[in-house]
Amino acid sequence: GEAIFSKALDGMVTSWNRGAERIYGYTVDEAIGRSQRDLYMANLSDEEYEKVLQRINSGEPSAFEARRQRKDGRELYLLVSTSPIFEQDGTLIGETTVARDITEMRLGQLALAKAERDLRLLIDNTPALICYVDRDSHFRMVNKAYAEHYGKRATDMIGTSFRDFFAPPVLTRIEHYFQQALQGTPVYYERTSVDADGVARDLLVRYVPNFDADGAVVGVFVLLIDVSELKKLDRMKSEFVSTVNHELRTPLTSIRGSLGLLAGGIAGAIPAEALELLGIAQKNCERLINIINDILDIEKIESGDLTVELVRADLMTLVDDAVKQNLGYAAEREVGIAIVERLAAAPVTVDAARIAQVMANLLSNAAKYTPAHGTVEVSVTPHGTGFRVLVKDSGPGISAAFRPRIFQRFSQNDTSDTRRAGGTGLGLAISKSIIERCGGSIGFESTPGEGATFFFDLPAAATAVADLPVPVARPRARSQPGRVLVCEDDADVADLIRRILGQGGIETVIARSATAAKALLADDRFDAMTLDLGLPDQGGLALLVDLRQIPALRRLPIVVVTASSDKPDRRTIASLEITDWLTKPIDNQRLMDAIGRVALPDVLAMILHVEDDADIRRIVQSLVTQVGKYQAACSLAEARECLANTRYDLVILDVTLGDGDGTTLLPQIEALKPAPPVLLLSAREASDDVARRVKAALVKSAVSNAELLETVRRLIG
Repeated sequence: GEAIFSKALDGMVTSWNRGAERIYGYTVDEAIGRSQRDLYMANLSDEEYEKVLQRINSGEPSAFEARRQRKDGRELYLLVSTSPIFEQDGTLIGETTVARDITEMRLGQLALAKAERDLRLLIDNTPALICYVDRDSHFRMVNKAYAEHYGKRATDMIGTSFRDFFAPPVLTRIEHYFQQALQGTPVYYERTSVDADGVARDLLVRYVPNFDADGAVVGVFVLLIDVSELKKLDRMKSEFVSTVNHELRTPLTSIRGSLGLLAGGIAGAIPAEALELLGIAQKNCERLINIINDILDIEKIESGDLTVELVRADLMTLVDDAVKQNLGYAAEREVGIAIVERLAAAPVTVDAARIAQVMANLLSNAAKYTPAHGTVEVSVTPHGTGFRVLVKDSGPGISAAFRPRIFQRFSQNDTSDTRRAGGTGLGLAISKSIIERCGGSIGFESTPGEGATFFFDLPAAATAVADLPVPVARPRARSQPGRVLVCEDDADVADLIRRILGQGGIETVIARSATAAKALLADDRFDAMTLDLGLPDQGGLALLVDLRQIPALRRLPIVVVTASSDKPDRRTIASLEITDWLTKPIDNQRLMDAIGRVALPDVLAMILHVEDDADIRRIVQSLVTQVGKYQAACSLAEARECLANTRYDLVILDVTLGDGDGTTLLPQIEALKPAPPVLLLSAREASDDVARRVKAALVKSAVSNAELLETVRRLIG
């Protein structure tokens, strides 16, 4: 209860209830007859206490909040009200006090206020730009970095609308993302912003919806991180990787080729001692090439550009081939490789070349650490719903200190082992990325002194998709417009797509869910499909993965039409064979171009071949005339004229031409509407920059006629 007590005009306590005992800690006997200054006002100065006595002697009632002291020394926060005490004749004789203990509440408020101050201090001193915007677009919180970036004061921005703050071109984009966040969807994107000093900054932007207790979005937290320096470092890294690729890889290829020719006797018989030296040079040349390839692969992994082309394959066959390819390396170390467990068949969906790379890493590591005359044991076994490949050595095992870092870049076991075994410490990091991109996982088991076993697991290739029968092919006359399945749950958008395609005479069938789409694809044939990602019963990308596992639908042209700005990387788009990726609102012409290529009546594809070698032109012409109309350009000048006057469905481009570099045509090709795909067919491997700008790149000496024709067929649809 409340403390109720009274005191005389001189501050001596005259009454004291149980509430006062509990709050102040003094019993009745301890309190009565003593000065309040001695009891609970010891924390007051003489001047402050004098004011207390003046109030008592004023005879006026009062109410206030006070800070007092308990008997045990703890501080009290009290809500106090006082009333004067008069004799019957009106003489003032003292004061009655009623006090309520609010210490817990006040301490909570003080702690909250301190936390708010600390949070504000942290927010204002973080290098990130942070603000909070309510549903009506008004700034409610702006940190120091955000305000300074725009040359403003935070106090001047609070309460203003961002619609009045940003220029129209920027506002259009911000408004779009803000509305998306108000729907409850976090938004991530990058943009360039000019700061108060006129310096362009690369910003990584994140919008985080703020929900109230009922789940409604009441505002949006905006976080902007300046990544300009990171971008600069990334460019420097890319330049370094480009240097490694061009300035080291190319001459090393020549060195390796020359050494091989010399060892093969092209310059005549080689003395035994010189042949041994050539062997040493060849071995170290291969080692250096492998190091460079590992560095390039790591860079591709970090940038998301590591190429992984998934195809159905037999894992047992891949393991058999890998063992055969690595027997020579093991023999150099006087080590054998034996497959101790095998399966009759192990169907998986993987990148066969990349799995060979993983096996080479695991087998070479095992051979390095296995003692001379030992054997590396390989097993292929069932595991869960897939298969497990194990590679076991009989070396010293993996130290406990090294285990947490084993799949990190540039990680190697202790120094003595490193000197004996060699390597870059990149192989396991690359292997982990490859296996994970093939849908699997990688791990190891090791007992010190008893060797190590590395293993990777891969899911079995799906034989069918549940509840999705293989559709029966129903041929359609190529002279007729095609039929398109529109998978879209928004009725208005579906109707819009129907109307756009209908203008071209294309028939459409609408599916409002993934389930409906599966049923329609099972019962009928379509020439193409548009796919929304936000379906009510299954994610659009998950549905796409399901469809690509059906042989009859593997090549079905699919155009993604989505409101999401989070576009997957090129690798994902390529692996799922997405024809085009359109973001709402829909560009009518782009949609019509994407669908029209496969759903409008057939016309013969126009193919331009830019090549100055007459023999190569004759070979390519004989191959591609069965799928398109062939036209040749023997020089850059001739090619530029052709591109200016004729629309092509494919450009086959050589790099080295008599009058210059063929890649100088790429800007002109990319500027065409629509831009035709480019197939680079050259005597040397394409650089990374060029490879990113073309649809495919083949090396003349390494591609067969069948592969070339299949690539042309794929690129012209």
